[in-house]
Amino acid sequence: MYIIQLEAKPNVKTKEGKRFTKYGGAYINSWINYKDIDGAVFLAKQYIKNAGWIPTQKAEIVKIKMKECKKNQLKHYQEAMKYGYSNAYYLWPRNAPDAHKKYK
Repeated sequence: MYIIQLEAKPNVKTKEGKRFTKYGGAYINSWINYKDIDGAVFLAKQYIKNAGWIPTQKAEIVKIKMKECKKNQLKHYQEAMKYGYSNAYYLWPRNAPDAHKKYK
């Protein structure tokens, strides 16, 4: 299991992204149940894009086992075991100081 943290901004050109116009961006922790790290990063970015976000190219990656999870992480771990992934969004408002970063 991997936790892949990406910074993202709403993709307002998509139907899904238009729901997030009041946000300047987010840190998204993607819990991916996949054995290959490169494949896990690819999947995380695809799930984030499909949800209406534009992820950064830079990713922070942690490999984690269930016994290493904190209480507040177990829900995401179990969801990723069942469905293959789980995303946790940590949003900031549109007027935040770093809300206007450009992402590729």
